[in-house]
Amino acid sequence: MKLKSFAVFSFFMLALFLISACGNTEKATEQTIEEESKVNPEVKAQETAWEEAKEAYHSVMSASFHSAEEDNLEPLKAKYAELETLSQAWAILEIPEKYQKENIQGALQELEKESAAIAKVVEEGSDEEIKKAIYDLHDIFHKVQEFCTDH
Repeated sequence: MKLKSFAVFSFFMLALFLISACGNTEKATEQTIEEESKVNPEVKAQETAWEEAKEAYHSVMSASFHSAEEDNLEPLKAKYAELETLSQAWAILEIPEKYQKENIQGALQELEKESAAIAKVVEEGSDEEIKKAIYDLHDIFHKVQEFCTDH
């Protein structure tokens, strides 16, 4: 009988311990979330600004490039200056830690330089030269985009 009482007592103590441990895990999780939220607003704002800049550039690039693929250079001729402006705005942002990889800064600088250089080609070049320039710029953009993955 004493053995049975001891077993029941032990079972309840174990259950109490497990419940307590789960509660502490929840508290620890809440503390971790609380601590992260103190840091996260800045990090989140930085990542949001970065993503918005990338998407703004992508929007103009996409409209210009895909039209050029169909031999329609008008969207590029109308918006080439935006590519320079958007690349400059993107390049001055602090690179989020999760994207800080070797050569990302160089790729961004190349994107900014070539986004500015496309103006002269659009203003003075032949349609073939303009197409080549937007294709090359598109390739550089994709190189930067590759750095912007979480893996």
